[in-house]
Amino acid sequence: EGCNWQGIGGTVKDVNNADMIYFTVRLAGFYNGKTKNEISVSGITPLYGKSGYEFVLGTVPISSKEELYIQLLDQAGLPLSDNVYLDTYNDCSKNLAIVTFKKNP
Repeated sequence: EGCNWQGIGGTVKDVNNADMIYFTVRLAGFYNGKTKNEISVSGITPLYGKSGYEFVLGTVPISSKEELYIQLLDQAGLPLSDNVYLDTYNDCSKNLAIVTFKKNP
């Protein structure tokens, strides 16, 4: 997509680095003046790996500082991670934020 895209993607791993699929990843906060509250599921975007997930933010890279966060949830919707705050950049070479969730031992 080149400079016509901005997004967040990644994977979900267990303590042995094995893929964990069917976990909910929630994106929330503000982006480009609009509220975001979306979900994705690990394993639906294999481009990032077997447990891949992705959020498309927009069609033009913009800058933001800790206005968006993602969080890993279990199948009942309960938090498995803290909120992970992200920055975005008005830079075509930094238009994808990659976040890997890894279970602690």
